[in-house]
Amino acid sequence: MPLVLLVLADVTLPAPLFEHALHFALAALSRPGAAARAQILAALSGERRTAILGGIRHRLRSFGAALGLAVDDSGGAEAEGLSEYEQALRGALLLLRLIQELCAGPDEDIQLALCGGGEHDCIDVAALLLLAWEGRLDADLLPLARHAALAVAALCEGPCDANQRALLASPAPASAARLLAKPFPYDVYPASHVRSLRAALAALLRCALEGSARSPRAAALWPLLRPRLLHERLVDVHTEWQRLD
Repeated sequence: MPLVLLVLADVTLPAPLFEHALHFALAALSRPGAAARAQILAALSGERRTAILGGIRHRLRSFGAALGLAVDDSGGAEAEGLSEYEQALRGALLLLRLIQELCAGPDEDIQLALCGGGEHDCIDVAALLLLAWEGRLDADLLPLARHAALAVAALCEGPCDANQRALLASPAPASAARLLAKPFPYDVYPASHVRSLRAALAALLRCALEGSARSPRAAALWPLLRPRLLHERLVDVHTEWQRLD
């Protein structure tokens, strides 16, 4: 795991090496025991935290730009070739999956270490990816939107109160509510992908709406979720969850 942590912090490494390290990290996190998770938490709690989080954020922004998704004020850049596009998509999906696996449990210590506000907040950059996809609605990038929503939800599960406040301050909940209400024609978007996306959006909104009575920002989401449409979408999501079980 020390090598993986160095890779996360180094934004100059070529994409193939970065992907290999993320596959190794995901495999290590899937094994019984907490050794890999403990090593990552120790690094995120120490002096390397800023470099690691800065590297994660930089990579997600760079991948988003290569995919034509602008996630900052500088605008997005179209990929110059198919290989760069595919490489960016693979890298972004792996990194978002890593965030999900790290927070699984949920593990509040890691959730807090990955966030905390400021320029290295993982919620912020994942939320911006989701918002950028909403502006494009590219069918090929629908899995990226799904994993961005799942990563945001994983960072707030519990709920993790501090991260939930960060979520509510981000554009993700309103974007998720709009996307959940949006029709996606199955001749353009594969039905299974749409159902999986809606399940992820519902998970994100559940995290945002937990404890909504004490949060005006959370309560403000309800007008976006029209009751009849919300019921239809949640039935669809329930069907998808049953299939996954």
